[in-house]
Amino acid sequence: MKPIECNRAGGSFGTSRGCFNFFSRCLVRQSCLAKTQGKPSAYLVDVETFEGLNQKIAILEGITKGEGAIAEGNIFSGGAVRREGGVP
Repeated sequence: MKPIECNRAGGSFGTSRGCFNFFSRCLVRQSCLAKTQGKPSAYLVDVETFEGLNQKIAILEGITKGEGAIAEGNIFSGGAVRREGGVP
């Protein structure tokens, strides 16, 4: 991934050739890092990549929540869960 510098004029991307190339790369499903004045300002990815990243974040949040519950002692045995859920 090669960063592309886009000059911002009036709060929006300018029409320079660099910005055209930036959006053209994004249309062919390449991740794009936009920089403004040499600093990262946006990271664009295609929808499939975005959804995959969101799924991974959800899994990591679930793991973190479970680890916190274990650390606090908020755990139940398998038998207790089955009894509460009405499962034999």
